[in-house]
Parts: sequence; structure tokens; C-alpha cells
Amino acid sequence: MLWALFVFLSLVVVWFVWTLRLRETIVAPRRDPFIIPDPSAQGELPVSVIIPARDEEATIKGCIASLVHQSAPPAELVVVNDRSTDGTAAAIEAAAEGESRVRTLATKDLPAGWTGKNHACHVGYQETAQPWLLFTDADTIHAPGSLAAALAFAEEHKLDALSLLPQIEARSFWERVIQPMVGGICVLWYPARRVNDPSDPTVFATGQYFLVRREAYLAIGGHAACRDALLEDIAMASALKRSRRRYFLAYGPEMVAARMYATLGEIWAGWLRIFVHLFERRARPAIKGVLQIFFGGLWPFVWLVAGSGLTWLVAAGTCLVLSTTLWRSYRLQGMRPYDALASPVASLVLLGLMAHVAWVCARGGAVTWRGRVYRPEVSR
Repeated sequence: MLWALFVFLSLVVVWFVWTLRLRETIVAPRRDPFIIPDPSAQGELPVSVIIPARDEEATIKGCIASLVHQSAPPAELVVVNDRSTDGTAAAIEAAAEGESRVRTLATKDLPAGWTGKNHACHVGYQETAQPWLLFTDADTIHAPGSLAAALAFAEEHKLDALSLLPQIEARSFWERVIQPMVGGICVLWYPARRVNDPSDPTVFATGQYFLVRREAYLAIGGHAACRDALLEDIAMASALKRSRRRYFLAYGPEMVAARMYATLGEIWAGWLRIFVHLFERRARPAIKGVLQIFFGGLWPFVWLVAGSGLTWLVAAGTCLVLSTTLWRSYRLQGMRPYDALASPVASLVLLGLMAHVAWVCARGGAVTWRGRVYRPEVSR
């Protein structure tokens, strides 16, 4: 009897939580900032774009081309080859040929205490001169008129920094199953309304698109101040909010697209790194994540199969609200909404991933990323 009561009440609670989340997806398009490109914009923009690239042979040419060929292009674009071991250097040179705005640099040694990306961004920044800086990843594609729209939004709202939630491209089976779910979780856990509230400590940002005033960048110490951070975007956004700078997170699925990872192994390793450092190497938030994913993502489907009577009806209603919420969340991110049908599989995979995150955090938080081992005390 007690077990049946627990199942019923737990399903009611999960239904209530997902109903609140559904309301968020309905309100968000009217409340949160959505930026769309302005392809009619003309003229050179006072922006220096910095692109760190490590083993990005397949994507770097498209990224450079999408920025250089904007109707309102940046004044300069600095591409930093961060000791790539593939054909990235040749791809950069080919993309930069004949483009006067593009300059190429290469790092040699990684100084002690730095992560590779932070060092590459720092090296690239030192070669720039414009009042605005855009740090963007080599796996991004920028829509025509996107840079002009982002700069206009930042200047209109008197922002010191703006980060965009991009469209996450998902092509392979595991990308389509997992990437929308993880993106949806981040949007639900770190809503823009809280991130954009100066009095709220909630912080989120994306390395795919981080536009910042040079003056504000210098005031928080730039990448040198977060040299050992694996999530430099979060670190800089946190520093901006602490220093009372005006930082904004906006939706930009029509502005910029990124294919973060291609295989299940890359997805697992990439999000393991992100969550370990998003949780500041603390096991408690990861354990909380395990419970949330189990009860919020799997529990209703278990009782949709195993339940009966009133329990089955509540489980069915919960699954419906859950799927509708994910459907809308995926649409907000520019992803295919019908991938929400794979949410039980995605939840099962994410349950294992979050358990791995908890294990890594409990053991000290050391992670391996792109051939480099990063520990709390030592980065190499």
C-alpha cells in the first residue's frame, strides 16, 4: 500500500514539475531575447573575431567563410591554430588566402596552468584592436547578417557581453537522440530569465558565441584570469556578473549553428567535461542530476508500461506533458522537435552519463579532453 502511494504521489509531483516546465517553454518566446539575423546590414563592423582551432580540419574553412562573407563583416578575424595534429593548419591557410581581414597565428607551447583553448584565445586577443571582441568556436557556421544583428542588440541594450544559444546540429543517430535532450536540460536548468537577472547568481554561456566589449574583457582580466578553466565561457560570464557588468544570454538558433560532437564517444566525453566543470567538480549536484533524470525522464515511462488504473492514467498524462515540453524546447533551440520521441532512450543514456559525472567529481574531478588531462590542481 505504501509503495503504491509513493508511486502515485511521485508521478503527480513529476507531472506538476513538467507542467511548470511546459509553461516556461510557452512564456519564453515572448519574454526571453530571441535574436534573428539582419542580412540587409552593410558596412564593416568594429569587431575583432577570435577563433581558436585544434584539430578542426573538417570545419574551420566553413566557419571562416561564414564570417568573412557577411554583408557586414568584422573588421578583422584572427584564427589561432592550437597545435593541431591534423590538416587544420593547411585548411586555415587555404581559407585565409586572399582575405585581407584574416590573420593566422599558431601556438607552440602551452604554459603551465593554462588550458589550451584559453591560451589560444589569449594569444589571438593580443593581436586585435577593435572595441568589440567575438570569441567563437571553429565548428560554428554564422548566418548572413548575424554579426550585425548581435552587435546592434548589444549596443541597443547597452550590454557589456552577449552570449548566444546556437542551433546544435545533430546528424548521426546518437546526436539526434542525445544532443537535443542535453540542450533542453541546460535550457531548463539555466533559464535565460535568471541568467539575465543581475541579482540572480545563475550563470550560463556558450563558447560558440561570446561577444564582449574590449573594455569589459580587460576589466575582468580576460582569458588570463580564467586560464585554468575548462568552461571559460561560464567563468567569464560569472566574472562579468560579479563585477556588475551587463551580461546577457539570448536565443540565437537562426544566428549560429554548431555541430559539437559526431560520435557517441565524443558526446560522452564532451558533456562529461562540461558537467564536471559546470558543477564545479562537486558530486552533490551530479547526484541530484541523477535523481532528476531518473524520476523526471524514466519514471513516468516505467509506469506507463507497468502501471494500471489511476497510476497508469497519471503516468500517461506525465509522459504527454514531458514529451510536449521537450518538443517545444527542441523547437526553441532550432532542433527537430520529433526527436523528443526518443526521450526515454536519451534519458537512459544521460542517466549513465550523470552517474559518471558524479563518480568523476567524487574522485577529484580530473578529466581528459582532446588528448590533454585536466586536474583541479594541474592543467596540462
